[in-house]
Amino acid sequence: IYHSSGSNIIDATVGDLIIKASQDDGDIIFQSDNGSGGIDTYFILDGGQTRVEFSKATQHADNVIANFGSSSDMQIYHNGTDSYLLNGTGNLEILNNTDDGDIIFKSDDGSGGTATYFRVDGGAVETRFLKSTLHFDNVKAKFGDGDDLQIYHNASNSCIQDSGTGELRMLASTLSVRNSGDTELMITAIENGAVNLYHNNSKK
Repeated sequence: IYHSSGSNIIDATVGDLIIKASQDDGDIIFQSDNGSGGIDTYFILDGGQTRVEFSKATQHADNVIANFGSSSDMQIYHNGTDSYLLNGTGNLEILNNTDDGDIIFKSDDGSGGTATYFRVDGGAVETRFLKSTLHFDNVKAKFGDGDDLQIYHNASNSCIQDSGTGELRMLASTLSVRNSGDTELMITAIENGAVNLYHNNSKK
């Protein structure tokens, strides 16, 4: 143990350096200057709670990985450009145990701010989308335990495919089929009323 050039040094040149508190439920407390002329605790090895308690933020430099699990199964890091959360074993679960709590997914809104794109709503028990979704060619939106209903575009045509049991039903008090520009009627079906066919937006 010595002092050199303004620094106090504990130097173990052979073997491990062990700092031990043998007192039952005793702590090892690491303190330093707080930047305002005082002293603050930065972290504690809490012998009563058997855990490490951090009282200040931690800083991981670029490409320095925070590992979790005995085999570093989960890793969190930033590579100087992008941020990563990697899981190498089992499932990756995101869980909110708060009663009626939500899991909210936000990203840049294209105008210098942020916006919620979708959220898992624990109170309503449903997933709510606040932005449009885009399914690329041949990427299907599937419904039903057996993929009974599929909606997709195959790069040439748009398809609604029902391959399950029962009927394909469209439920409406008034049903209208219109042109792609939404400027002309093609078919209307009115509850307790008529079914009308149109040619060039003229009823026939």
